[in-house]
Amino acid sequence: MKKYLAAATLLAITSAAIASPPGITGSGHDFSGGTYGSDQICIFCHTPHNAVNNNLLWNRSYAGPTTITWYTSATLTSAAKNNVLGAQSKTCLSCHDGNVAIDAFGGKSGSTMIAAQFNLGDGAGAGKADLTNDHPIGFSYANAYTQNSTGLKAAASFTASLPLYANNMECATCHDVHNKYGNSALLRKNNAASALCLACHNK
Repeated sequence: MKKYLAAATLLAITSAAIASPPGITGSGHDFSGGTYGSDQICIFCHTPHNAVNNNLLWNRSYAGPTTITWYTSATLTSAAKNNVLGAQSKTCLSCHDGNVAIDAFGGKSGSTMIAAQFNLGDGAGAGKADLTNDHPIGFSYANAYTQNSTGLKAAASFTASLPLYANNMECATCHDVHNKYGNSALLRKNNAASALCLACHNK
């Protein structure tokens, strides 16, 4: 019995050691190493001097898409659909809409595009994003809950770990860009057994 307990303990320690640690280093947002034009981590999004945009000391000139094709469904009512992206989601889409290169920072145009599987907007063309096949964002969760309280949980039950922004669902509701929690896909909550999905949905 002791032998099995020791083996289980060793396995647990080994698994913990190889798990993705929290923090941006080594995460999907760590582009350092020189392949994309710099050995720094933060410079791809932020700069301490001569920022392109003073908000967040932003180091990228593209502000995200201006023309968006939105997700629609029978359960996402017109009352809930604001169809206006919050600042958080615009920041995400300034890279993830498939229009701008990873190495387009600091005034450079760049040439290395983000891999297609990481595009939220499916590369719909310059200044455009097609969000029809992605989880809806930029909508009022409160209005959605009012229209579909049997399918959704009250916001108070999940906002401590999955924040809303001006009561809207945005990219940052589910994802943390700096990988604070060490989950796959930079998720705020581990989605084993669909735990992230079930934080909001009654299914």
